[in-house]
Amino acid sequence: MDRRKFVQTTGMSLALTALLQNKGFAGFFEDEKYKFKLLRNDVGIFTEQGGTIVWMTNPEGIVVVDSQFPDPANHLISELKKISEMPFKLLINTHHHGDHTSGNIAFKGLAEHVVAHENSLANQKRVAQAQNKEETQLYPDTTFADKW
Repeated sequence: MDRRKFVQTTGMSLALTALLQNKGFAGFFEDEKYKFKLLRNDVGIFTEQGGTIVWMTNPEGIVVVDSQFPDPANHLISELKKISEMPFKLLINTHHHGDHTSGNIAFKGLAEHVVAHENSLANQKRVAQAQNKEETQLYPDTTFADKW
């Protein structure tokens, strides 16, 4: 390699290294692990793996709709604790699919109530038993048939 090429390559490498250490610039090259977005007032969404989680904070506490999987649920909980010291009042499951309920376990000891349709509870139990994963579940403790 001639001297000119060596100096050019070294200079470019140093410049790129310096730029990548800048968090703003480096952000263009990495995928965000998750998105925690305030939509309006105290309502927002969280996405990482699976469906979208909706959350709301108010003076009485925090309400979360769906929980994705354990890791995303823990990331959501961490973000919500940064913006509110209120307790987690409700975790609402829209249906039994794992990408909506597998993260329920992250709310164990945090959410005062887990709410779902009675069919969702039955299906969550059926699937957990079939997969021998009952110990990693947090089932709804409040169910409804027609109205809640």
